[in-house]
Amino acid sequence: MTPQPAGYSGTPLPQKLGIKPASHIVLDQLPASFAGGWPKAYGTLPEAVLLTEKLPRGRLAAVLLPSPLAFNSALWRSTLAAQALDPNGYDSTRPTRWLRDLFDREGIPALDLTAALSAASERGERIYYPIDRHLNPAGYDLVALEVARFVAERFPIFASR
Repeated sequence: MTPQPAGYSGTPLPQKLGIKPASHIVLDQLPASFAGGWPKAYGTLPEAVLLTEKLPRGRLAAVLLPSPLAFNSALWRSTLAAQALDPNGYDSTRPTRWLRDLFDREGIPALDLTAALSAASERGERIYYPIDRHLNPAGYDLVALEVARFVAERFPIFASR
């Protein structure tokens, strides 16, 4: 498979993914196009990026990035109302709670971003684009800070990078 240039937006993949200098990137189940390293067609990686195929000692962690429906009750109610659904028949926190329970049972560390995203939203920070439910750059910055904090606490081997 020949790597395609940057996605439909034309933004180079490293920029689109927010890959910063000296990042440690774990690439799992790589396609054949990665056999010689990061394909140039995907864009140039920033300086000192470390690519590995596995976390040290096989460690695994999960990041739970909930929809704003999980913590924005007004959005939750209006979404259900627009579809003529009874809010009493649905639980906005169920998907994240189910995943958190699964990771707990399996002994997999998981960062649940619900509280951080909810707090930012309650402070009036604009972390989502107004026309859809995708994080905007400020939202991604918040997620990156929370993930960095989590990784430093759980995987100190990466904290010094």
